[in-house]
Amino acid sequence: LFDTAVRKLPKVKGIIWRAVAGNVTSGYATNKTVTWWTVSFCSTSADVVKAFLKPDQEATLFMIEAVAGRNLAGYTMYPDE
Repeated sequence: LFDTAVRKLPKVKGIIWRAVAGNVTSGYATNKTVTWWTVSFCSTSADVVKAFLKPDQEATLFMIEAVAGRNLAGYTMYPDE
């Protein structure tokens, strides 16, 4: 049911951004394809993503080439995310 609803949302293709707390770079290789199977909130703006981080927090910023993303802006309390 969830997948059916998600497929009706507008598609997103292109560069999107996601940040996660901590340094997780050892789990990812540069220029390798990674499939994220869970819903992950991202933004088309790196600045929006960075605004969620604490000033002295170590974090990993992902630049993602989305090929099958969906726009969830109408269903989040952070519509710019």
